[in-house]
Amino acid sequence: MKRSLSLVVVKSLFVSKRARPDTQSMTTVLCVKVEAPGRKDWNKLVRLIKFLSATRNDVLRMSAGKGVPCLQWCIDASHGAHPDFRSHGGSAGKFKGGSGAVLCGSDKQKSNTDGFTAMESVAIHQHFPKNLFGPS
Repeated sequence: MKRSLSLVVVKSLFVSKRARPDTQSMTTVLCVKVEAPGRKDWNKLVRLIKFLSATRNDVLRMSAGKGVPCLQWCIDASHGAHPDFRSHGGSAGKFKGGSGAVLCGSDKQKSNTDGFTAMESVAIHQHFPKNLFGPS
């Protein structure tokens, strides 16, 4: 059972990085749960598969609008989303006036925080270098 979950999670990780960035946050959560999956984790995986199946024909579209004056970044975090009470952060960048994320990322925060302001600061600290210098 654990092996079949990990196989599907690895495939969804590839898909989320290459073609479907809208599934990155759910895939990241499932990657953490691969070692000891519970019933809720299987339900999350089934929900992800149903979502991918229902949106199979959706197309990823990106546009820059008129010219490419600058990139616009959004960084956010979710407090205490993991079993070890660490938060989860993510960022997305798009061309100002355009549509579709050019660069995006989602990951578990490296430290525990005791409040929402500290959690947002950690998310900015983790994702800001990507915004300045591009993906590593």
